[in-house]
Formats: sequence, C-alpha cells, structure tokens
Amino acid sequence: MLRSLPLFIALALFIDCEPRLAADLAVAASKVKQIVAHRGSSADRPENTLASTRQAITVGATAVEVDVRTTKDGLLVLSHDATLDRTTNGKGPIGERTLAEIRQLDAGSHLDRRFAGEPVAALNDVLLECRGKIDVLLDLKETGEVYVARVIAAVRHDGDPRRTIVGVRSVEQAREFRRQLPEARQIGLIGQPDEIEAYASAGVETIRLWPKWLGDATLIGRVRATGKLLHLNATTGTREELETLLAHQPDSLSGDDPRQIVELLAKLRGERTVTLRDLQYSGTAESPLLLDLYRPLDRPGMLPVVMWVHGGGWSQGSKARCPATWLTEHGFAVASIDYRLTGVAQWPAQIDDCRAAVRWLREHAELYELNDERIGAWGGSAGGHLVAMLGTLDAPTKETTSSRVQAVCDWYGPTDLLTMPPNVLTAGKTVDDLARSNGAKLLGGIVRDRPELARQASAIYHVSADDPPFLIMHGAQDPGVPVEQSERLHSKLRAVGVPSTLQILPGAGHGGKEFQTPAVREQVRKFFAERLQPGT
Repeated sequence: MLRSLPLFIALALFIDCEPRLAADLAVAASKVKQIVAHRGSSADRPENTLASTRQAITVGATAVEVDVRTTKDGLLVLSHDATLDRTTNGKGPIGERTLAEIRQLDAGSHLDRRFAGEPVAALNDVLLECRGKIDVLLDLKETGEVYVARVIAAVRHDGDPRRTIVGVRSVEQAREFRRQLPEARQIGLIGQPDEIEAYASAGVETIRLWPKWLGDATLIGRVRATGKLLHLNATTGTREELETLLAHQPDSLSGDDPRQIVELLAKLRGERTVTLRDLQYSGTAESPLLLDLYRPLDRPGMLPVVMWVHGGGWSQGSKARCPATWLTEHGFAVASIDYRLTGVAQWPAQIDDCRAAVRWLREHAELYELNDERIGAWGGSAGGHLVAMLGTLDAPTKETTSSRVQAVCDWYGPTDLLTMPPNVLTAGKTVDDLARSNGAKLLGGIVRDRPELARQASAIYHVSADDPPFLIMHGAQDPGVPVEQSERLHSKLRAVGVPSTLQILPGAGHGGKEFQTPAVREQVRKFFAERLQPGT
C-alpha cells in the first residue's frame, strides 16, 4: 500500500493539471489589456492600409500599429519597408516619390486580387479613421527633428494624442516625444535586452521584448522591476503560440491576425462576447460621448443591434455594466451608450445624444458588421423614457442618416412629464420640492412653468401610426413611476394601430429581481427576435 502512494499522487497531479492550466491561462488572458493589430489586420488585409486598419477595428483590437515614413514631398505615408517593391506594384525608395505618385500604386494585389487597387495609406488617413475608435501605435521608421515635428503635427491635427502610442527606437527619441507630445503613451521598441533599464528611465510606459529573447529567464523580471508594462509580439497567433506567450503574463500582445488573438483570449477568459469599449459616437475631444459595443463570438455576418440606454433619473448612471449583453448569446450585437446628464445639459440634449448614437451605428454598420436596417432600443426608467421618445418623436427633418429605430423595449419609463407625481404641486408639496425633482433638472425648471417643453419631452404626446412596435414592461407596485404612465402609452399606441405589448409584473417595483427572471428575458428576446431577426 505504501509503495502505491507515489503513483497515486502522480496520477492525481496529472488529472488535476489540466484544470489548473486552464485557470492559469484564464488569469494570464485577463491581464492582457492591449491587443495591437500589427500593421493592421495584416494576416487577411494588405498591411498598413485603410483596409487592414478597418478590419482591426472591426474584430476588436484595441490598437493598430502602423509604420511611418516620409515621401519626397515631405508627407507621411505608411510602409514598413523603405522601398515600394514588396507591398506595391511600384519600384524604388519611398523617399524618391511624391505622395500623389505613391497613391496611384496598387497596394493590395500582392496579398490577394480581392484587394486590387487598394491605395497606400497616408498617416492622416489612418489617424482620422481611428479617432474615437481605437489607439494608434506609431512605429517610427525615421529620425530627425523635421520628421518628429511632422509626426507630432499630424497627430495633433488629425488624431488624438491621448489615444496615440509612440513606438520609440532610442532613448533620445523617447525624451523628445515626451517633451513635445506629453499626452501620448510610449512603447520602447528596444534593440537589445541590455537597453531595458535605459528606456525605462526615459519614461516609456511599455517595453517590448522579442519572443526569441525569452529564453533568458531574467528579462521578464528586469522589466517588472522597472515598473513598466510588458509587451510581447505574436507571429502566427495560434493557440499554442499564445499559450507560450501568456506564460510570461504580458500586459499587451500584438500579431498579424488580431481577430484570432481577440477570440482566443476571450475564450480563455471564459467569455462568449467580444467587447469594443469607449467608441466615440459624438461629442468633442474634451467631452466625448462614448458607447461600448458587444458582439457575439463565432457569429459572422451583419448582426441586428439592440441599443441599451441606462436609467438614473437623467442625472446619473453610465454605460458600464450593461444588463443587455446576454442578448449576444442570441445573435444580437448590443451597444450601451452614455449620454449627457442633467448636471451637464438639459433637454433636448439627452434625446439628441440617443439619436446621434443611432446614426453612428448606421454610419459605421459596415465597419462593425451591423445590420443598419434592424436597430432596436431598450432602456429602463429614464432610459425607458428616452427609448420611448426615440420610438415616437419625429426625427429631425435635416438629418441625412436616419435615427429611427425598428423596435422599442420600454421598462417603466415616464411617458408624461406633466402628470408625473414629483412634478405636480399637491397638498404638502412646495415649489422647492418641485424644483428638486428629476423632471425639473431635466427641463431646466419646474414642469408647471415649462408645459410646452414638458409635452415635447413626453412620448405620449407624439404617438403616431408609423411608430415602431413596442414592448412595455412595468412593475405593478412601482413607487417611482406610476404604472398608469405605461398603461396610457400602451393604449395610445394600440389606438393608432402600432403593435404594442404591455406586461405588468405582479409584486415588482421600480426594477428589481422580477425583471431578471428567465420568463422576462425570454419575452424580451422573443420581441427583438420577431422584430429584428425575421425568419429565425
């Protein structure tokens, strides 16, 4: 019996090793915060082109790496090589051709005839394409004061310095960019392992190590000792290669096939969704309006979209922790949006932002593989109010891209601000009480003093026969928004022939666990499937 104990232990360890390996890989995968598309999605698109950049954005990379060179006329163009021979139908050094001449070349056919005619990209093309969507990592292929000045001018004019990563190749270059472009992050593209500490001292945030160096077990520790982030380059992007790199727990990874890396990392983390965070749909560089886009793994094609609009009395809340992401398991993309809160702007800013988000989804449908003809809206409380407004309020006559939605799921949203109890003066309620209400904050003053604006911000006064179908859900014991608000909207929709379903949940208040049951989820799923996935 004693002799069999070591064998028993060995078998137990062998049986247990696979779950522990999976757990270790999940932890390592969760630590990867940056996925860089090397020269764009260069495995399936011509490198350093707008096509490869757009594919990197589509598949969920968080940064796109591009190589920056100068043309004969002093403009910045993207090319890894100093010559045109390998990646275009041209010949000779890039520095001997003007940008206009280079733009006439075919940069796509060398990869696949499908991309015949794809032009060489200028730096400003990519900066504009990426702005508000993805970080840009600049691999600096040249040096000198004039080159540095041109790169910085391009970033400031067409890009976003805060979403720019400068790939520096010398300590001096790192210091110069830190001085002139302090908002940008830096990655040290070190040439030799003995440069780790020098680059760290120069202030780079990340240090790249080549995989061929990883046989030296001390290098990872040296990077960690500097307090800097670790970046590793993948090549094939296979699971075997990725698992080898993850053993070193990198903070960021790059590769030619970003889709494969994104999906493998998501699967190792136990996720079934690819998340694209902080996409700017409107606003300014100083005050951007952002959304998060969730797409199901292994669901190619143009997907219908459900846009989630959060609640919070129009004064708080955010796109974070979106409760609608489970819809990705059923073939939907989900967009969760932020909008201007009442501490920043009053009505109609909130509905303007929701409309802008719908327009952005339509305008970027091809890029993100979305079906621009099938967009639904879902929200709760203040978010319910806003999606009901999206469904009933006439769109602006001057909009060139439609902000109409094809289905609305309204959870316990106010539909008539004129009759909402917090907005009505009654016995025991003062004018000061009215002024503190969420409705007053939304309208910029108490409702009784702004009746026309209150009507304009109330879905019940805008119902018409061409409104999209509605699913309205409300708690029977809602203490914040009377159930009558939903009942009246439902009746008015039905009266003009708009398909509307009203589900009053017994025992439910203003939200809560009653809205999270399998039966409620199934009703929501079925509603959006019928309206946005016909034939399923």
